[in-house]
Amino acid sequence: MGLCDARSKLPDSVEYVLVSGGNHQGFALCSHQFFDDAATVGWAEQADFAHARTAAFFAAHP
Repeated sequence: MGLCDARSKLPDSVEYVLVSGGNHQGFALCSHQFFDDAATVGWAEQADFAHARTAAFFAAHP
């Protein structure tokens, strides 16, 4: 199943969040991923961004 197929099965209220400057390797702390561009922000900044967005989501949806 491709990403487009998966998106069609999710509710309209789904919000997609882009980690600007991030990449799979930095976000997941894994080895090189094919077709992954170089990150322009470090892994800690990517994690901090994700933590802040997750906390904001749960604060808005108690």
